[in-house]
Amino acid sequence: AVRGYMLDIARNKVPKTEEIFRLIDKLAALKINHMEMYMEWVPFKYPSFPQMWEGRDLMCGEDIMAIDRYCRDRFIELVPNQNNFGHMDQWLKERFRDLAECPGGFDFRGEFVPDPRCLNPNDPRSLELVQKLADDLLPYFSSDKYNICCDETLELGQGASKEECERRGLEAVYTDFLCKVCAVAAKAGRRPLIWDDIIRHDPAALARL
Repeated sequence: AVRGYMLDIARNKVPKTEEIFRLIDKLAALKINHMEMYMEWVPFKYPSFPQMWEGRDLMCGEDIMAIDRYCRDRFIELVPNQNNFGHMDQWLKERFRDLAECPGGFDFRGEFVPDPRCLNPNDPRSLELVQKLADDLLPYFSSDKYNICCDETLELGQGASKEECERRGLEAVYTDFLCKVCAVAAKAGRRPLIWDDIIRHDPAALARL
């Protein structure tokens, strides 16, 4: 029933609206009915964080509304998609390093990664950032869904949350924060979608969700 397509607009050049229109026409011809534009760095002009995008030619709210209308006219649901836990590299490196699980970097599979990627779930300011990102982005989408992602929290349990993860289990700490992000989505009238790579093998965490 749902035939989806996800386009990463974050980690390369942000595509022009006209290019996305051309892609949507192709997707409609293929009977795709669900499209997501993946955001993790700063491909969008977040009103609350002009210092992250000033001087850069990025997507604005009017662009998203135009894309949303273009999708609806072709029976495609445009679903907001934004990382809110892992994959926060640019936010943490450029402005919010003090919100990172491992501000000074971390080890992953025997290699040192110098820049933080994951929010500290125990810092209330992490959820404040998540809330502001949602407040800035979601009003431009008509969909009742929100892909909050929350995948690949690679360094979780190595830094600020290490003691709690050792005491309660990494999946429990992860799920606590995930539920808070879900509440942000629900507050905005959206049904959260997530990637399940962190907790798919934990029945207790899945039951909580």
